[in-house]
Amino acid sequence: MLGTTIDLRVKADVFSTPFYAGTRQSMPGIELQGHILATLLRGNWGVEIPWPGLLALYFALVLAMSFLVVRLRPLLGLAVLGGLLVLILSLSLCLFVEKDFWLPPVLLCLGLSLVYGGHVLEFFLKEMREKRWLRQAFGRYVSPSVVEIITSRPGGLELEGEETEVTVLFADMAGFTSLSEKMTPGDLIDLLEEYFETLTQVILARKGTVDKYIGDAIMCFWGAPIPLKDHARRACRAALEMQQAFRYLQEIWQARGLPALSLRIGIHTGRVVAGNVGSRERFNYTIMGDAVNLAFRLEKANKTYGSEILLSEATRRLAGDGFLIRELDHILVRGKTKPVVIYELRDYLPPEGPPEELPLFAQGLEDYRRRQWERAGENFQQVLELNPRDGAARLYLRRCRAFLKNPPPEDWQGIHILQ
Repeated sequence: MLGTTIDLRVKADVFSTPFYAGTRQSMPGIELQGHILATLLRGNWGVEIPWPGLLALYFALVLAMSFLVVRLRPLLGLAVLGGLLVLILSLSLCLFVEKDFWLPPVLLCLGLSLVYGGHVLEFFLKEMREKRWLRQAFGRYVSPSVVEIITSRPGGLELEGEETEVTVLFADMAGFTSLSEKMTPGDLIDLLEEYFETLTQVILARKGTVDKYIGDAIMCFWGAPIPLKDHARRACRAALEMQQAFRYLQEIWQARGLPALSLRIGIHTGRVVAGNVGSRERFNYTIMGDAVNLAFRLEKANKTYGSEILLSEATRRLAGDGFLIRELDHILVRGKTKPVVIYELRDYLPPEGPPEELPLFAQGLEDYRRRQWERAGENFQQVLELNPRDGAARLYLRRCRAFLKNPPPEDWQGIHILQ
């Protein structure tokens, strides 16, 4: 009976230790006491950093982590965080096993994870603010589809200014100044709103960017802020559609008793600097460069040639096929030393080919530059018989008659100086 009692007590003198989870074996109490006594005799008990010092160390590490992650993209930051967590856990285990030094890893890992989570949240909020800002900044200038492209990758947009190739278009109403003097301010505003709304819809539909409204003129461009490979072709199509929309407006206005007006358009392709101009509080996305000036001059030159749409040689080359275009002149604009070849955009190329007067006009232009005034005049006269409203043919016929009486100097190269 006594032996049985002792046996039960021995079996009860066992305890679970941290090693129980792995071995599934309990440790006798006497063995635990032996380990405690051995530790006291050898003096190799575990060492811990006092809590104030430990918290200071963890705070410094978390602060360093916060300075690091704010400079990293979220995905790279996640990789760095994962590496740090593995390093901390491994180091803590190694110090405990090899050096009897206990460095609690859980609090530090939790702090680093919270820092990373805060960075991801701040990055997300920043992205949302940037997209909202971009929508507000460009929503009034470009089509909704272009705004979506900009906001989907704001990092690819250089708002400070970048050099790029664009096609610039100026449009202006001929005869508007005299008409505005006869209208009340209210009627004038209503007419301009109707005019700008109609043309702006055409520009945005062709993915153009509206730069500004100047009186009754519109300045717009293609190729910025989002690059477009076919920016010159889009501008030419928009110009033809603007003329068509303006003719529809004319019918409405004439039914109201307003006089006939016309729309003049100048288009040029060239290198510009595109970006924000203004102060930090108020700015405007615009383009700057010589290409803008030339497009403006071409719009004004329509008055000289009796045309509606004038193109530069650069635009003509990039526009491609499918348009009814004829060469008009070599001109020299103010501030330039090199002449510019200009073309008239008349319409889309019809299936039957160009009309009969275009080859006659081209032949007359060739004779004109060869100083064969009489033959050139006959060609331009035939053009006028086919199309009495051809302003360029009428202009060249006057020039030919003037040169028959007073020929130009021998070094004349057929270049017209645009005043």
